[in-house]
Amino acid sequence: MKSQHEENKALMGNTKTQELCRILQKRLKSCKDNNVSILEHRGVIYNDPQVISELLSEWFCNDTRVHSTPNFQMTCKSNHKLGEIDFNMQNIDSAIKTLKSNGSTGTDDIPSVIYKNGSTEMVVLLLRIFTLSLETGTYPEVWKTTYVLPKHKAGAKTSACNYRPINITPVISRIMEKVVKDQVSDNLLEHELINPSQHGFLKKRSCATCHIDFFNEVTRSRDNRELVIVLYFDITKAFDRVPHNLLVSRLCSLGICDPLLSWIKSFLRDRNQITKVGSIISRPKPVSSGVIQGSVLGPLLFIIYINSICECFSVGKPILYADDLKVTYKCKNTDLGITLNAIQQELEKMDRWCDTWQLQFNVDKCGWLCIGCNNLELDLTIQGHALLRLESVLDLGLKYSPDLSFSEHISKQVSKSRRLIGFLLRNFYRNESRILLYKIKH
Repeated sequence: MKSQHEENKALMGNTKTQELCRILQKRLKSCKDNNVSILEHRGVIYNDPQVISELLSEWFCNDTRVHSTPNFQMTCKSNHKLGEIDFNMQNIDSAIKTLKSNGSTGTDDIPSVIYKNGSTEMVVLLLRIFTLSLETGTYPEVWKTTYVLPKHKAGAKTSACNYRPINITPVISRIMEKVVKDQVSDNLLEHELINPSQHGFLKKRSCATCHIDFFNEVTRSRDNRELVIVLYFDITKAFDRVPHNLLVSRLCSLGICDPLLSWIKSFLRDRNQITKVGSIISRPKPVSSGVIQGSVLGPLLFIIYINSICECFSVGKPILYADDLKVTYKCKNTDLGITLNAIQQELEKMDRWCDTWQLQFNVDKCGWLCIGCNNLELDLTIQGHALLRLESVLDLGLKYSPDLSFSEHISKQVSKSRRLIGFLLRNFYRNESRILLYKIKH
């Protein structure tokens, strides 16, 4: 059989892990259809891919339209200016090596393998392009049109609001963005300009460090016989609704200056996106706000933008992973009333922060839980809505209850493991392949 021969060939190679993972992804993709086949709009069901792509495109672009915001100057928090990026043969080559060989191609249809297999002359050419782009403060126009793939989040697959737009940028742009991102983030971390509460998209920080920070705080407080009240927040369309002029003000306050500042402005403005459903594409539509989900630089720009939200808290301890925010408050039973007043005051600070920075909480997905007291009732409001009490929380892939029980999470993982084992037994023939892939994927 062809599939068995493919597996045997992968096991004999020097890169058997990578080859087996490639085969696994191919076989998973053949079992799972990610295309949007049906969409409902204003009570009408559509199954024409062209119509679906246009409806999704309209929805995604509506999310990027924000009200006009005033330009204002922020006080610079850094004496260290960053206006230049050191492009050289080494860091460009390193950026190329991080590319996935089978990664998606952008609108230029040039795959990453072209760059990965390129000669030294290719790197020299990229060095010239990137240097000229930065010196002139100009992000090339031909890179500004991106494909957008709809990624299902949760809920009904027939509703456009349940899809997230993931941009597929040109590979050459990803290479340049990687070098820029690394040097900007290194500069910000070196000068302690990113709040240590932020764990997303930064070196030596991750979901794991975010969980460790949170559970250290909770268990330490419980050891001291304190109540722990945790607030969870969800920001509506966070990446898509960042106003560009306010982001630029934030960058200036952190010491980002020309020509890098002009280059980032050019990177953000006058962009177009084409929604792709299967092989069908929509008409290009302009994008007026946001930091481009799916780009390399976008997540860093977002955490720079949201950085000052931590200043809303002097009593609570904020813990972030990009736009996922939770805040812990600890107190003795006797001090509960004082703590609740402090919590409400800090919620009102967050209201004002959102008004200033043109973001909004999805109040239906915000809530609280109390660790150490199951019968506590709290009257807390944000943006005029009551915060909901949560019976359990799915936090960055980890599900737990107010008594810190992980039984529901464990049951889910056991079920997931069984499905994975079943898939490997059905689709792979050698135990060596099955065991290796199980260890990688589990």
